[in-house]
Amino acid sequence: RYRIAYAAQDEASAKVVADRALARAAQVTLDAGNEWFEVQSKIDGKLDGHNTQTLVIVMGKGESLAGGPKQYDAKQTLASLKGKIG
Repeated sequence: RYRIAYAAQDEASAKVVADRALARAAQVTLDAGNEWFEVQSKIDGKLDGHNTQTLVIVMGKGESLAGGPKQYDAKQTLASLKGKIG
């Protein structure tokens, strides 16, 4: 299990922070030599007035777990978010 935390340095919206946290989870997954990750829990919050998000993920390669809605292909996720996270 890995914990991915993202805190905005600017006035980023909650949606932008969520996209950036998801992109970071995808990058960590690829860096670890894995192909997919599953979000097991998510916590949205505020820190000094800025949006934050923390994800707890598990990752793997090859055949994935149950294939539920919280499971992501790391390469596809990173590619789809590339233009959104600036």
